[in-house]
Amino acid sequence: MYNQAKWFFDWKRQLQEELDSGSKIAKTEKGPVEYAIYGDSGPVLACLHGAPGGYDQVLPFFSELVQEGFRILAWSRPGYLKTPLSVGRTVDEQVEVLASLLDSLDIDKVFIVGVSAGGPPAIQFAAHYPNRTKALVTVCAVSKRYDMGPEKKLIQVVTHMVACDPVSWLYNLFVDHWASGAFYMMIRTESTLDELKIQELVDTIMRDEKKYNIMMSLIKSMSPISMRKPGFDNDFEQYTKLEDLDFQRIQAPALVVHGTHDAMVPLSHAENIIKNVPSAELYKVEEGIHILLVSKKADEMTKKVLAFLNRYV
Repeated sequence: MYNQAKWFFDWKRQLQEELDSGSKIAKTEKGPVEYAIYGDSGPVLACLHGAPGGYDQVLPFFSELVQEGFRILAWSRPGYLKTPLSVGRTVDEQVEVLASLLDSLDIDKVFIVGVSAGGPPAIQFAAHYPNRTKALVTVCAVSKRYDMGPEKKLIQVVTHMVACDPVSWLYNLFVDHWASGAFYMMIRTESTLDELKIQELVDTIMRDEKKYNIMMSLIKSMSPISMRKPGFDNDFEQYTKLEDLDFQRIQAPALVVHGTHDAMVPLSHAENIIKNVPSAELYKVEEGIHILLVSKKADEMTKKVLAFLNRYV
């Protein structure tokens, strides 16, 4: 029992040390905000992560854009890691937090990228700050009231049950020892693919080093769960009562990227953006799941996003 406890505390301490060394704290007008910047020069992509997550969830998804000459501004939304929830609970408050962070870093105009639960504040930023938004990209993003159907309610219940660090540690041990099984269960939850397609995708991920590392990084970016749970719970609270976003105020060009087999955020969320933002372009990733970058056509998607961004550099 002593050894198990020591392994757990060593694991948690190592995670916290890695997180501490990878970020900085900006003293903004709205309060302390955790952030990291990847890339030495080039246009800035301000990325809003999903749930649960933090600044550390961003780079694994957008590392190729750094190689293409962009800088990535990753920040922990309120309630995640070292950004206190008190800094901004609502979608509009989080927009002001991001604007304040950009001010503190002396960054004027940015590309806004909203992933999954980062969608609403990304959309609202583009709407409220048209002069600071070069373009908007949403990736499997929430864009309307989040329907808590039976499956999603089950996910929330299970998350509450396991939302403690010892269970999170055990899950990471499980992933380390049986990655294919863990990937299968995650993809089954986050996609509407049939059993055969799920297994084919898992087999591909296990053979593809890049996709394998993305899955491992994603899982790691959910731990320690205790440092992310306030933001996760707040996202659910805010999005299950989400009012209409200010789509009509968006002036920037927009690219809406969504998987056709996303179970977590259905394609109807992408269609909602297209319906309300006439200038927006929809790019559907066939057989794409919620974790788009491990999907079958992930490379084509990355090329599409890069081509779109380069139009407005």
